[in-house]
Amino acid sequence: MSNKLKAATSDRRFWVIASGLIEDIIFAHTPAVFQTYEYVLRNQNYFPELSSDQLSRRYSLLYTFTSCMASLSMFAVGLLTDMIGFWYARFYLHSVAFLGLILLVFMSFYHIDNLAWVAIPFFVGNSHAFTRLYNFQ
Repeated sequence: MSNKLKAATSDRRFWVIASGLIEDIIFAHTPAVFQTYEYVLRNQNYFPELSSDQLSRRYSLLYTFTSCMASLSMFAVGLLTDMIGFWYARFYLHSVAFLGLILLVFMSFYHIDNLAWVAIPFFVGNSHAFTRLYNFQ
């Protein structure tokens, strides 16, 4: 058993898959994470001037922007992977997600409502594309 394990872990493909799964678990977020953002934004009274019906529409539109960002990121990742390489595609995804995370910090620290239109699609939408990157490779 030890020789089989040693042989399997010495193969480069094993470490590519293992590191990809670890990266996916640690850095990426599942598509269901948007509902958590909506819940937190509602509880912290973002967009206070809107009625309940208007808030539902606003969060629906924000989710649509997030989905569009995911689609655009998947397109960009496909081009980067095909033309330049896998590592550049991953760098792009991590850079945009990190920018979204920084914007989320500013949004929550200074309570800037309209920053949600950029921060959430960058962070959450890009994370959707990141999870799909490993599904199609």
